[in-house]
Amino acid sequence: MGLYDLPACFDYITNITGVEKLNYIGHSMGTMQMFAALTLRPDYFESKLTSFVALAPVTELYNLKSLRLRYLLDRSVVGKVASYVHEAFTVPAITGNIITVLCKYLMPICSNLFRVFSDIDISDLSFEEKERFFDYISRLPSSTSSKSFQHFEMIYQSKSFIHYDYGVNNMKIYGQSTPLEYKMENIKNIKICLLIGEIDKLAPIESVRELQKSLELKNDVYFHEYKNMGHHCFFFSNNFEWFKDVVNFLDKITHNKPII
Repeated sequence: MGLYDLPACFDYITNITGVEKLNYIGHSMGTMQMFAALTLRPDYFESKLTSFVALAPVTELYNLKSLRLRYLLDRSVVGKVASYVHEAFTVPAITGNIITVLCKYLMPICSNLFRVFSDIDISDLSFEEKERFFDYISRLPSSTSSKSFQHFEMIYQSKSFIHYDYGVNNMKIYGQSTPLEYKMENIKNIKICLLIGEIDKLAPIESVRELQKSLELKNDVYFHEYKNMGHHCFFFSNNFEWFKDVVNFLDKITHNKPII
């Protein structure tokens, strides 16, 4: 995705609009894709990217706080399932409807399932937040290759930000027996906005602070933490302070003002 898909998206947009440089906003996996892309094609994105807004940014996963998810990843459950199911959520409309019904009428089950991946209890959301949550999940998740989930599991188990592990084929693909690591030091001359919730269990605040420090060596970085916000709160929480910060960040970029 970082090597081919994102450059293809950037080229398509610039060809259609005539705009030479773009701002990119990603959340969770969307940030991981861009971080990977920036390490693989730094010169390309330095010429194409005006700024990168990363909501709940993720690179390494070894420090994630979700005990339920750690239990599954430690036992390679994802990899075992993926060996039989090659594509997940093949009919998004049906999947979304099933999840919506489950969450509306069996809230305890829904909350427990959702807490595997998140850091909030759905039943604790306000009425407006629940309505927003149901609206989102009615359209999610989208169909995707199970290989994506396998890659997450590999990154977690390796305790590093690695390429996909092809096992015995690594030597043929990478020229070594182990998968390559994404070299974060390749990321340079990019204006980056890192926004993170303090109770995020998938992108723990400690990990993002370390990410901030490493990125600041070669890039202009704006960093902000939000209390009582977790990984998915950027979408359905009533707290939209983060959105104002994104607008202010982009405004400063547009008018060449200091972002820090």
